[in-house]
Amino acid sequence: MSEYRHFIAYMYEYEDGKKTKNAGFVKVNMRNGICRMQLKIRGGRKEPMECRIYGFFHEREWLYGILMGRSVMRGGSCECTVTTSENVFQEQGYSFTQISGVWIQAETEEKQPGGLFLTVWDERPVDSRKLTTEHFTEKKKDETESEAEPLIHATSGDIFINLNTTS
Repeated sequence: MSEYRHFIAYMYEYEDGKKTKNAGFVKVNMRNGICRMQLKIRGGRKEPMECRIYGFFHEREWLYGILMGRSVMRGGSCECTVTTSENVFQEQGYSFTQISGVWIQAETEEKQPGGLFLTVWDERPVDSRKLTTEHFTEKKKDETESEAEPLIHATSGDIFINLNTTS
């Protein structure tokens, strides 16, 4: 039987890294490798804005976002349904079960910030100033390779203890 998750989460507007007010909600359905989200948010600006919708993951101290879709905010509100295949996340090394929440970034036609909205599903603290779309896969690989190198280089006659637990 396939995994099925269904829940509703509140969306909050963030300013200067802090949660300020309730801005709406998202209904989430995850089943058979498909995530369908129905979003309803309202923001302060009335001018039309593009909204980029990300699923985000905790990655060290950062919140890494993967684009799930786009919508438009008109008259200070945005209502849309976003459907995303789990393959979008798997290509970046993640799965639906690892999603920490949803991040919506609104932007004016002049590419000026128009609003930042988040919902957190895993109860972990977030600082919206740590949101990024930079991919960490190469960093993970580089750090893993550097960790695999011995921390102490032995010369003949020295006692060497390998503190590395990987084989």
